Amino acid sequence: MIKVYVDNITNEFLSSVNKNIKEFLEFYITTQEDNEDEFRYEGIFPEFLFRTNKSKCKHVVKELYEFSKDRYIHTLSPLHEYALFHIIKYCEDIYSDYEQDKGEGDDSLFKIIEETYEDEEEYPNENGGYTLFNFHTFDFYYQNLFQDFDFLDVDFYYNKFKLSPIFFNNNINLNLDDYIELMPFDIRDEYLRLKAVSETIDVSEQNKQKTEEYTESLVKRLKGIIPGKNDAKKYEILMEEILRYVFSAYLTEPRVQVKTFDNREIIDMTFYNSATKGFWHDVKIKHHSNVIVIEVKNKELLGNEDIFQISARLNDDIGRFGIMVARNITELDKERIYRRLYKSNNVILLLSDEDIIQMLRTDEDATQYIKNMYRVFLEEA
Repeated sequence: MIKVYVDNITNEFLSSVNKNIKEFLEFYITTQEDNEDEFRYEGIFPEFLFRTNKSKCKHVVKELYEFSKDRYIHTLSPLHEYALFHIIKYCEDIYSDYEQDKGEGDDSLFKIIEETYEDEEEYPNENGGYTLFNFHTFDFYYQNLFQDFDFLDVDFYYNKFKLSPIFFNNNINLNLDDYIELMPFDIRDEYLRLKAVSETIDVSEQNKQKTEEYTESLVKRLKGIIPGKNDAKKYEILMEEILRYVFSAYLTEPRVQVKTFDNREIIDMTFYNSATKGFWHDVKIKHHSNVIVIEVKNKELLGNEDIFQISARLNDDIGRFGIMVARNITELDKERIYRRLYKSNNVILLLSDEDIIQMLRTDEDATQYIKNMYRVFLEEA
């Protein structure tokens, strides 16, 4: 049986409706037998489908007829809905001509009735308010056999989709995949191509949005950490997460609280320099830095001992490139790192909260930000 969209439907009512649908289909199929094969089913399918695949058209009509007779409840595809709609429309047109020409006392074709509701409060609660004796009108079939009438407007919706596929998919409650059988072949190919491109763009936009949400959450956490010893550990954990995130393509295997061989000194954080090209590879070659040394200070004001501490961690074995991360950087701090360059040939880059936030929010790779900082450091040395 073909599904009927009325509330609280009973099996008896559903069977009665499908019995009438079967009569419509039988009438249509019988009248088509008088036509030559090449003209059968013309007018109830899209022209391109009738022209290119008559066997498909015949198959759909046969399926509708079989659906109307069996005891399964079939939800129609848009193509089946399209065909059934036009078959009913065909029967209605024949009915209208017959009614005009029939003689007095002749029965109505299809036994169609006129609605005679007088008081809506008397309608029964089941079967959407219809009874077995008052539903058999063409309007009833148009209103209750179809989920909607989108199958009649596929061209309209496709043209809307074509203007902006991503907007359409995100705002229009309609999946054009369901209607692809109703599209001409060139439009179908174009749709599939546009769909593939839009899905790629949409995924990219979604990933970008997720990235922005994550980076802003990092910024919010950074701003929520109070400078000083109490939040020093929290700050160190956040810096590991941020630096791992922004440099993950080049700096790997982060380690924290790394002790020297004699256990006398501790490096806050190290990353292995895995770069095979680009800036970090240049650092590896020029400064012999297979390991990047990072010191983290939850301070707004650095002291000379802080700069001396990271400089002491750098040598020919571990490399002579390091990064100091602190809440604020002053001109005096910059003077101190140049002294370390002149005295020990150590390159120390200073990152403040402002630098960290810019690296998180930049449209460029964060490595480009560090590269620019490195270049300025050398040019001003």
